[in-house]
Amino acid sequence: MRAETFLIFTVPLAYLALAPYTKVEESFNLQAAHDILTFGIGPEGLEKYDHMEFPGVVPRTFLGAAILAMLASPTKLLDLDPFAYQYIVRGILSILTSLALYHFYAVAGRTLGRSTAFWYALLQATQFHVNFYASRTLPNTFAFILSKSSTTFYLQHWLTVCVIATIAQSFLLQNRIPLALALLTFTTTIFRIELLLLLATTTLHLLLTRRMTIPIIIKSGFIGGISGLLVTVGVDSWFWGEAPMWPEAVGFWYNAVLGKSVEWGTSPWWTYFLESLPKLSLNPLTYVVLVPLAVAWHPRRRVAWDLVVPNLAFVAVYSVQPHKEWRFIEYVVPPLTLTAAMGASYIWDRRSKHVMYKLGSIAAALSVPFTLALALLMGLISSLNYPGGHALARLHSLSHSTSSASRMWMDVATCMTGASRFGQKEAEGWWYDKTEDEQRLLEEGFWEGVDWIITEDVGKFEGAEWEKVEAVRGYAGVGILRDVGGIEEKGGSEVPRMGWWERWATLWPAPYGVRLVERIWILRKN
Repeated sequence: MRAETFLIFTVPLAYLALAPYTKVEESFNLQAAHDILTFGIGPEGLEKYDHMEFPGVVPRTFLGAAILAMLASPTKLLDLDPFAYQYIVRGILSILTSLALYHFYAVAGRTLGRSTAFWYALLQATQFHVNFYASRTLPNTFAFILSKSSTTFYLQHWLTVCVIATIAQSFLLQNRIPLALALLTFTTTIFRIELLLLLATTTLHLLLTRRMTIPIIIKSGFIGGISGLLVTVGVDSWFWGEAPMWPEAVGFWYNAVLGKSVEWGTSPWWTYFLESLPKLSLNPLTYVVLVPLAVAWHPRRRVAWDLVVPNLAFVAVYSVQPHKEWRFIEYVVPPLTLTAAMGASYIWDRRSKHVMYKLGSIAAALSVPFTLALALLMGLISSLNYPGGHALARLHSLSHSTSSASRMWMDVATCMTGASRFGQKEAEGWWYDKTEDEQRLLEEGFWEGVDWIITEDVGKFEGAEWEKVEAVRGYAGVGILRDVGGIEEKGGSEVPRMGWWERWATLWPAPYGVRLVERIWILRKN
């Protein structure tokens, strides 16, 4: 393994260490992994699962969470702190993502040369979103891992063209395309139905370039689809207690057919091209210099076209959907990054031949540390988005020194910004309540057994009964601050604030800085 490839593994793990907590989009798989690890998969254990009380708007597959829990299960013998297992589960997911990217990198090196692979590793490691979310338990992350394996198989067939292969190797590599289509169909069926569009654009591209026949496409799709359907229905019917249960079909019906996804917001059709893709790449040269250079001038530009056309076609078709999020198209980032790496290696290898190549090489080299600095800054700012997780950890610390009480209630905002079951300590006598029903909360006697509260809406608890202990601040934007010092104070409360994750913001040169506001409050019953 070459030195630059360590970046593919270490950068996502560094982001995990920087921001170990999770948000609401990741909660289902994270809570499911916790429940499988803690309660097992028997009928009695299933009754204690988080999804029994909080099933969510639409069901999600348990397969990804079950795999993570299975891989993490040997560490239960160590009897670690509960939150340590959140690091372990997310660390395993990070390594699985990195392995998929490393496999893609290795095949790129064999297909396109050492220089291209080197630039791919640099460009990929200095991006933010793919690396920051590599350990985050979104359904998209599981789909990303398998879709990248599919893309790797798709790229491998070029080995028969770009390098010298034996007859046996040629036969095996030619079968990589059907395997890629089958794996992509399998992934679509289980994890993310939107990949059906990527499957369609890839298949159409292969048909138009006469590298695949309709019978083989049907066979590959049938094998992948039936396999995925059997797996997801078998697994999820058990965990959800309904048969047959196909979560992605339910989600597709709810979001696409009924059109409910627009309730989460809409964006103009050009959002993916003009906002999401540049943000995902982060390197300013990727789409204005490197990718055009690869598809126009690189000696192996046919490979570049193979990487660009089906992926950008997927983005174009998906842009019709009004509700847009960058994670819906993150699957196209590695192939487009590899295309940019082809452009970077093209000018780098020719830097001694012409002054323009030399200037281009300098620009490409300087863009790497610039992008890395920008990505690290984005990581630091993103780490301020999890006040709920920090508040729960802080409450446990406070309780040891101030009270023996161990009954607490936390609101929706707390759970949405980092508080997870991995952060709970039932073994130490804690009892947790996450009741959301307003009628229940207004019932006489509900609060009699509660000793601690973690909440966003501190105004509901004004009075002599509850004492404000601490306020956890969270991210509220970047800009010109009214006060010198790097942090803009809002709220004016004298209640103590805490957290190392806030302190780095004071290093920001005034008058510009990170705005932090009081997000989550810790209250104690008097």
